[in-house]
Amino acid sequence: MIHQFMNLAGFMGYLYGDRVIESEHCVIPTQIRFPRTKRRRIQKKWRKNHKNFIDKPGMLKTPFGIVCHPSILRKLKVQV
Repeated sequence: MIHQFMNLAGFMGYLYGDRVIESEHCVIPTQIRFPRTKRRRIQKKWRKNHKNFIDKPGMLKTPFGIVCHPSILRKLKVQV
């Protein structure tokens, strides 16, 4: 896992005074398939199956800075 430390001083300075760290591993799993039944036992089984989830790019605020996915960082650079 390689983190690239980016200061962002070249185009926008610090983002809210925090360092921005780019990581391709910063993803948030989101469930996309759900069972038709409302039974808790079946819902629990579906939650355990990784085929029902996709990984979406994410952004996290940590004590040492902001960790974000490269695609989100590209969008951030375009907006600024």
